[in-house]
Amino acid sequence: MSKSSRVVVVASFLVLVGGGCARDSLTFYKTTRTRTAECAIRDNGEFCAEPEQFSAPVIDVWAVEITDKIARLFVDEEVWVLDPVAEGEDPFAVERSASKASSTATGSGPCTTTTTRAVAFFADGANLAGTLKTQTVLEGPESCGNTPVGERTTDELVGVLDGP
Repeated sequence: MSKSSRVVVVASFLVLVGGGCARDSLTFYKTTRTRTAECAIRDNGEFCAEPEQFSAPVIDVWAVEITDKIARLFVDEEVWVLDPVAEGEDPFAVERSASKASSTATGSGPCTTTTTRAVAFFADGANLAGTLKTQTVLEGPESCGNTPVGERTTDELVGVLDGP
């Protein structure tokens, strides 16, 4: 089963199990992620690649689920819980966002690798547009080598309605 098919199956299951009010929705978007920034993080600064050096765009199916209690974004096998909207805001008419962070300590340093990802997008039921920002950085004492070291990327998101 392809990753896109798994998203459809998981998201469809959630709709069937969840039921919900009339404003609940699950919308699928065929989404293209196009790299707009790719930078190496080094102890002496950031060094960014030229656009012609970026990888080819990636196309996958994203699903946005909005209920009266929670909003989620499904990308392949990953689930993002979207930040709540301000009171009185229409959850179907505002920019949505979510972020994830993780840290791993290794070595005798300890050396710490921190990854942060943030997605921000507007999805109106027909189109999706936004950005996905990712940064991974290794930091620590001299025993970890020349730190910080890592990578920072930004991808532009463009999606169109795509049914299950």
